Amino acid sequence: MKSCQNWMLTICLVVLLVPLGACSGLRELSAEVGEISRLQSQLQQQTGQTDLTVDLNNDRYLSVSFINSPLAKLPADQKKAKALEVAHLAYNDWPKRGELISVSVIFQSSYDLGPVHYSNSLDNFAFQISELTADKASAPPGQTLSSAH
Repeated sequence: MKSCQNWMLTICLVVLLVPLGACSGLRELSAEVGEISRLQSQLQQQTGQTDLTVDLNNDRYLSVSFINSPLAKLPADQKKAKALEVAHLAYNDWPKRGELISVSVIFQSSYDLGPVHYSNSLDNFAFQISELTADKASAPPGQTLSSAH
């Protein structure tokens, strides 16, 4: 009888505690999705580019993708400088930047030709955190990025 009561108590605790743990995980996920969305909107405003996405992988790798952006047509050195500028903005605006390992900026070409989808993400610039915390990478506060120089 005593072991039956212990077993029932264990089941009741599991039934009550598992949803609480799931709620906490869902709250954390929801907060992270909100931060990604906020950062994406902020970068869209700062760059003047509406077709950009922000992704976070494994809570450590932040990436910003410009899709079919005129920035992709910049000369290689200017494109890398623009990528560094965007990575710096993204890093500074990310609330958990202390957990990041790198920030990548990708200039992606993507289009559909009937049933065929083409996507090219070969213009990819990955920056280590040490590159983003150097003084030379900082832009003046409130500076916006033009679409292409």
